[in-house]
Amino acid sequence: MPRPLLALAALAASGACAHRAVPPSWAARAELPFVALTLDGERVVVGGPGPPRLVEVWATWCAPCGPAAERARAVLARHPRVAAYAVSVDEDRAALEQRLAERPPPGRPLVLPGGPAAAARRGLRDFPTFLALDARGRLVGVEVGLSPGLGPRLDRMLRHAEGLVGEGE
Repeated sequence: MPRPLLALAALAASGACAHRAVPPSWAARAELPFVALTLDGERVVVGGPGPPRLVEVWATWCAPCGPAAERARAVLARHPRVAAYAVSVDEDRAALEQRLAERPPPGRPLVLPGGPAAAARRGLRDFPTFLALDARGRLVGVEVGLSPGLGPRLDRMLRHAEGLVGEGE
């Protein structure tokens, strides 16, 4: 089997593309802030104080990432105060640029240097992963995978990030 196909098979076997919910304790494992890069190489700190944010961690080879991004796009349209980042873990720059040209993400495209291994070191092991951050940069919600309830759960996370709902909701 060619090397890229072996890598994809290994990632698929490891559960890298997710279709499941994660336990609430999972959020404590996502390490923020982290540095990502724009396509031009500019450093962007993901985390810390700023506007409420939705951060999508995704990959071009992740089948559920495309439909999940479309659901996020619809939710973000109802939250104009929320900044969005689409952090790719792709190491294949050509594949990333092709995907971005075909289907731009709902957030500012960024790249995580070091790919999936760097994401895993930060507690981001499954894709897509959505992180909601409030204005103080605190992680207030995590959603992993693609499921029928993704849109409403993202909406709830963003309302929490904007301070529109309480901690228990």
